[in-house]
Amino acid sequence: MIRNSGWIFALVLLLGWAAVGCSGKREVTGQVFVVTKGGENVKLGLVGIHVVDERRLAEIAGRLLGESQKSKAGEALLLQLESEVKTMSATVPEAFAAPLRRIAEDAFRRRQGVTGFSGDTLSRRFLAELPAAVAQTDADGLFTVEASSSAWLAARGERRAGSNTETYLWLMPLKTDAKKLLVSNDRLLEDDDDLARVLASVGDGSSTGGADPELISWVDAQRTAARQALVEAKAAEERALAEAKAAASKARLVSGGPFEAGESLSLGVAVHWIPAGRFTMGSPTSEEGRFSDESQHEVVLSRGVFLAETECTQGQWEAVMGSNPSNFKGRDRPVEQVSWEEAVEFCRKLTAKQRQEGVLPEGWEWRLPTEAEWEYAARAGTTGARHGELDAIAWHGGNSGSETHGVKGKQANAWGLYDMVGNVWEWCGDWYGDYPTGSVTDPTGPGSGSFRVLRGGSWRNDARFARSASRIRGDPGSRGSLLGFRPALSSVR
Repeated sequence: MIRNSGWIFALVLLLGWAAVGCSGKREVTGQVFVVTKGGENVKLGLVGIHVVDERRLAEIAGRLLGESQKSKAGEALLLQLESEVKTMSATVPEAFAAPLRRIAEDAFRRRQGVTGFSGDTLSRRFLAELPAAVAQTDADGLFTVEASSSAWLAARGERRAGSNTETYLWLMPLKTDAKKLLVSNDRLLEDDDDLARVLASVGDGSSTGGADPELISWVDAQRTAARQALVEAKAAEERALAEAKAAASKARLVSGGPFEAGESLSLGVAVHWIPAGRFTMGSPTSEEGRFSDESQHEVVLSRGVFLAETECTQGQWEAVMGSNPSNFKGRDRPVEQVSWEEAVEFCRKLTAKQRQEGVLPEGWEWRLPTEAEWEYAARAGTTGARHGELDAIAWHGGNSGSETHGVKGKQANAWGLYDMVGNVWEWCGDWYGDYPTGSVTDPTGPGSGSFRVLRGGSWRNDARFARSASRIRGDPGSRGSLLGFRPALSSVR
């Protein structure tokens, strides 16, 4: 807060104007005083009066607001990193916790310096940018300055109230066409948000009642430059965050666990831990919409696996494969028109790329999930047709508008996985075949076949296909706008 406003009722700044014919400027006289709730006039006295040309003020505003936005963006990213790394460091052996804590400490230091203001508030930085005060009020709050029609007035004063110091800040245009200007307490800035609001209006005519087209054009150029600088700064912070999270995730993988169900890591692709366990695969005969190839049987998965949080996105695909075959373009949409063979090749290339970059430790690899791993992950402990209400969790034929949608647009399941039903069908590693009749451990499907398994339904299909047990088959070389995949990360078998 710029001031403690608990006792303030209003501020009145009385400005009397007397014209003088000197270079288009006018002599401005005024007085500053405060009115308390009890109606008492309190003269601040010794208030610094700054007069600044609107163009100069617009330049200051553009730079400070851009830096402020950059600060907030960087602060949010670094706070997220610090929190995630601290959480991860608590779950690994001490040998790995120490470097993780150093990452968190580095993030804290970066957070301290990200604004470049050394902890200064926007108001303090603003005052430091202003030209020197051209006048100061006397004991009665009176002052006299000279100003042009495009000038703004900034004033700052302080008052002792018991053991506290109350600080006051005003920023307003000087309207030279007014013989007397009365500015009430709405001109007294309560906090940095108030200051930012006024700074954002400089040059647009909203405060002065009329806009200078040349000035507006100049201000727009400054703001465009500031926005571009913000985009670049944010991208740099996001890269730093991704690199630090990848380093922390790698250390977690090297530790070998144990991992908690749903635990998230990020190695360029966000993944969640799917623990070892036992479940009933397939659907009961009573399930609405079931197909005959979904006979129930018990499955034991003896080892856990990390599964991608979302279907492989077009951005992720392009980063590895260098092209985008999708029909429905969008960086955050799932990649489609991808064959089983191409999905396998993506996993192979991603493994090699991340090992070369030092992101993925030896002993871990990307691959397609088995059909059993996929259904177990989709259910996330549930036993019904799907893990939630259809429209809340899936893009399907009834709500998709006949196209794919950006990932993470619907609710995740209990293990943090999005779009496990709907959006696009997902290739699995198995050959398609009949299920076994008894209990099996770590099944990988038939040893050979003509078709590969696809799971989850798509944007075109109806509710019957958007079920945890639904399965279809596809030629390994086939492509289509319905077909995508979700990579898995596991220790090498």
